Amino acid sequence: MIFRDAQWHCESEKGEVAHSGKAGDIIYAFCALKEWVKRTRILATLILTPDPAGPDWMGWSFTQKEAFTWAPLFQAQSCISEVVWSDSDIRSSLKGFRHWHHDFASLAAMHAATLGLCDDLSFMVDPWLDVPNIRREAMVVFSRSHRYHNRRDIFPWRELALNFRENAVFIGSDSEYRDFTERAQCVIRRIDCRDLLEVAQVIAACNLFIGNQSAPLAIAVARRIPRIIEGFIEVPNCHWGQEEALEWKPGTPLLALVNDGLIERLIEHGQQFREALQVS
Repeated sequence: MIFRDAQWHCESEKGEVAHSGKAGDIIYAFCALKEWVKRTRILATLILTPDPAGPDWMGWSFTQKEAFTWAPLFQAQSCISEVVWSDSDIRSSLKGFRHWHHDFASLAAMHAATLGLCDDLSFMVDPWLDVPNIRREAMVVFSRSHRYHNRRDIFPWRELALNFRENAVFIGSDSEYRDFTERAQCVIRRIDCRDLLEVAQVIAACNLFIGNQSAPLAIAVARRIPRIIEGFIEVPNCHWGQEEALEWKPGTPLLALVNDGLIERLIEHGQQFREALQVS
């Protein structure tokens, strides 16, 4: 990466870009990388490298074992030529996206700024994540990671779970599922996924995603799946006004809106949007 004209530019002839963020951050990065590849006609080599300087309490860093479960989805992207692991610092890095959080409302736009693509952000409208062989498991997919929980944890998981439990599944780890079941006081079938590609295959085929800020949410955003988001007040950077999404925060009268048919309208809008763009 070269800093010029108050922006970072990727000028490697090989298109090598490194990322030290978590899986969700990288999925948002694909929005900008796909546009960068379109403009430069150079496929990107994605280098996954942990950031030892990242604060542990935010869980920014990751292990090679963790990256191994991400690689199948990342390798499936049309803008990526190969996915590489490196445990050493890489000069051409996209980790600078974090410096743009005061200037842009979304992680996708922060990555666009990092790649010097701020001149026209219209490409952010289109779905950008390639997901082969989507897999229909249920109408609704629930997910809740251990990160990004508000201090006042009053998201209506129980009400939503009871409303959709007959046609819903949960995606997440064993411990995440236990926490969700305890909080919702409702048993929803859990889907066991070997890697992030399998997670994406299930989410890409659903009608509605309900979850917090996490990699599964990033997948839903990147596919423009209708969604209800448990927004994180301190870092609200996963929703920027898309019509097929509702970001819930303390004080949002979610259940009243649900009773007024909001979810049906979210789903209908999402279906119309994908049909218009002929998204598989």
